[in-house]
Amino acid sequence: MADRFLSAYPHRLYVDLFELAERMPALNVKAPGVKKALRSLGYEIDEGKFVSLGILLGLVFFVLGLLLGGLIFGLVFFAFGYVYVLYYPQMKVAKRIADIEAEMPLSLRTLGMLLNMNVPFVKALKVIAESKSPFGEELEKAVKEIERGSSIPKALGSIAERMDSIAVKRAMAQVISAYEQGAGGNEIKRIANELLSIQRHRIKEFSSKSAMYGLFFIVMAAVAPTFFLVMSVVGRFAFQMNISGEMVYIMYLVVFPLLSLLILLLSKSSLPPSLFKEKRQLKAYLPLLAAAAVVTAVWLLPLDVIFKGIALGIILLISAKNFYSSYKEGKEVESIESNLPDALFSIAGMPKGAHIEKIFERIAHAGFGRLSEEFETASKQMKANVKPEIVVKDLGERVGSDMLMRAGEIMVKVFEAGGHVGERLAELAEDMLLFYEMKRERANVLSMQKYTLIAGAVIIPLILSTALGLVGKIAALMQEESNIVDVAYSVIPVYLILYSALTAFYISDSEGKPSNGLVYFVGIAIASIAIFYLSGSSGVVG
Repeated sequence: MADRFLSAYPHRLYVDLFELAERMPALNVKAPGVKKALRSLGYEIDEGKFVSLGILLGLVFFVLGLLLGGLIFGLVFFAFGYVYVLYYPQMKVAKRIADIEAEMPLSLRTLGMLLNMNVPFVKALKVIAESKSPFGEELEKAVKEIERGSSIPKALGSIAERMDSIAVKRAMAQVISAYEQGAGGNEIKRIANELLSIQRHRIKEFSSKSAMYGLFFIVMAAVAPTFFLVMSVVGRFAFQMNISGEMVYIMYLVVFPLLSLLILLLSKSSLPPSLFKEKRQLKAYLPLLAAAAVVTAVWLLPLDVIFKGIALGIILLISAKNFYSSYKEGKEVESIESNLPDALFSIAGMPKGAHIEKIFERIAHAGFGRLSEEFETASKQMKANVKPEIVVKDLGERVGSDMLMRAGEIMVKVFEAGGHVGERLAELAEDMLLFYEMKRERANVLSMQKYTLIAGAVIIPLILSTALGLVGKIAALMQEESNIVDVAYSVIPVYLILYSALTAFYISDSEGKPSNGLVYFVGIAIASIAIFYLSGSSGVVG
């Protein structure tokens, strides 16, 4: 599980670990798991170098933990840094395997379709390899081995050897069997359907797990801070515990947010990857991270709450316009993808020998809304003698839909292969309809988590506000001269801001729309802080 949850956010920021490891001295130690993962990824790096890097990063984390909370924190931080580096290659392998398994059903169905059109086996493999997807990259390696003189079964078998995945091994065995027996593409399509069923089962399995993760998250984000708050006052009287104000800051601003983040990463890692996923980079989240840092810093300053609220309002106004544009664009893409299967069905009856230009022109005049408008632009490009491959790539990038781009690429290959393209376009339409339904199922599961996290913006401040009021009364009854209540009252709003940032980051990343993260953050932060202050906590310390 560790190699999966840590791989939940494999952004470009972390890729340089391989470059750093190459510059480290190699210790004379054995790390079989690291060595196997590096070989699978194609890196020729001694595993001893990763151990050296793990120790170095662990020491950096140790110093950070020592400064934050003393020796115990330092040791915990050291362990995290060391383990993270050693698991990093395995995280990358696990992520790659998950992406390959998600993409294989469509690629194998396309391969089967091409073989049924009597396309030569190696040429069909090259077509799939040109998709530049994770599975396509593996097939590209196999094709190069074949061109260097290796047999087709051996080249395909090398993919199964590199991937520690039963699904990949089964798929490659079926493809090899189809080649050796000359069985055509139907058997390959059958294994693709089985893999697709596995993907749908994993989505349903995640649906049941998401409720458990949601419960754990609420417990960690609300119950644990409440318990700590009560114990910080009652424990002084009952158990002679002496919790300082600095420890309250550390727990609310470091420990509890990190534990909440851990649960979100666990939840993210258990979500099966999507075949059609948006390309996003870490820099797309910079507005969210910058806004969270600014609001946190402002809230820590000794300013009136009204001025702090104005700062949040300004950020909300700045982000609202961008959110509306992103929302509108998302709706347009959803409309295009929902109309795509119907558009493909509409051209399945085109006569044999029809040119791809006529196909695009027909969709352009078929009345499929924005989809027809985009195909009209693509049709004009083809009439201007732009290559179909370039037209399709531009179409997918212009719309921002990986699903549309993949469908267009397959259409181009179908027409290049010749034969009765109408039947193949009908098959492609069925495939797109099937995968669109899967995409909707996945989105529905994620929406349940989204609303659970947003509900936390109401539940958590209510719980903390009530607990703070009770703790204040308990402290007054015990005549304790503790500043814990005052410290908690000042730090809880900042904790709610961090909760809002984590929630916004998770929701926007799951939706594949990082530009929405900023408005999610501001909206959740305003709601949670307003509820905290309006629910009566101000009277406790007033």
